[in-house]
Amino acid sequence: MSDSTTPKSPEREAAEIAKLQAETNELLLQQELRKVEIRHQLAEAVGEEHRAAVAAISRAERERTEELTKVQDHYVYHHFFDGVVGEKNVYLALNTLNAWHRTAPDSNWDITINSPGGSVIDGMHLFDAITAYSKRGGGNHHITMTVRGYAASMAGILLQSADTRLIGPESYLMVHEVSSWAQGKINEIKDEVKFLDKISERVTNLFVDRSEGKITKDEFTRLWERKDWWLDSKEALERGFVDNIG
Repeated sequence: MSDSTTPKSPEREAAEIAKLQAETNELLLQQELRKVEIRHQLAEAVGEEHRAAVAAISRAERERTEELTKVQDHYVYHHFFDGVVGEKNVYLALNTLNAWHRTAPDSNWDITINSPGGSVIDGMHLFDAITAYSKRGGGNHHITMTVRGYAASMAGILLQSADTRLIGPESYLMVHEVSSWAQGKINEIKDEVKFLDKISERVTNLFVDRSEGKITKDEFTRLWERKDWWLDSKEALERGFVDNIG
């Protein structure tokens, strides 16, 4: 039986110290590993938070883009005809209306027009297309055309193709005889005049028919001959060239 008070040998004391040092080092190592694990968990949490924030921003941006897309002209069936009645603008309008008709056969359309007029032939192409698509022309679409600024010459004629014709309170309508830059031999010019007379007759009938009795053919002819006939919104309504001011 050994005595506990017996001094330890140097070898035993060194071994115990080494063991204690090893245990201490193991504890310190575990503590460092735990710190690393905590830092890793924090980094993961921050990363996840960052990814969530990026995803939220992306989702919000996507939703905003979708909302903006939904209210763009093409998706709400609103076309702005702004500028000269010519091949480019007429083609753009025709292409737009054709796309709407194919994708939404029973939709209602709005056309806002601000134009000085232009080509009668190009304009009549669009006039016939709008009429064919419109309810009044036997089509499936109720078409509202609104003047903002002014609708002059051929643009004023185009206005008559819509089911509902509106004009802004401070907008204007201008009507005048069909014009041409005819040149060439005298017989060629005479032929051109005959053609213009035919167009003028058709245009006169268009305005008189759409006025529903508010103006006679003789009165219309007298008022538009040899001049630009400007009408403000109230006058356009009184003559029956628009259905309402708004």
